[in-house]
Amino acid sequence: MHGWEGKAFEDIEKLTRRRDPRRYPVGAVTSDGTREVVQWFRNYPELQQYLVRMEPQRWGLAGADLLALKPELERALTPLAVAGPVPAVRATYNEAVAGYFTLLWWGTLDDLLAGDDDWSARTLAAARAAAFTGEPRRERLLEWLKAQAASD
Repeated sequence: MHGWEGKAFEDIEKLTRRRDPRRYPVGAVTSDGTREVVQWFRNYPELQQYLVRMEPQRWGLAGADLLALKPELERALTPLAVAGPVPAVRATYNEAVAGYFTLLWWGTLDDLLAGDDDWSARTLAAARAAAFTGEPRRERLLEWLKAQAASD
């Protein structure tokens, strides 16, 4: 059982944002086009369940609308366990939640530190970590992520 299961969204909505990525190394970023929400999970199965059951509530999906959408979200994310966080799976999920929010990025802390995609590169730049490598980059990014989570 995950720490957020069985609880109202209002009670847990900050839990995944304030987690330490060293202990919860799988990340996801969602956005409604106005703000971005960075969250951390223990593994891909936890992320998958959260994206189906909880994250849509952050962006206004609830009740009958969420229940109707759940099977589509489950189908969209089923390949995550086998294929990992590949762009095709994310695109399918984004089609299902279009008009509510977008899943901008997902991957591991190491993926984020590599900076090999647009969102990761922008985040490293925002954290003033892009010019560093190794442990200095990691520490600077972790400090920035912690400060961002605390400001929410």
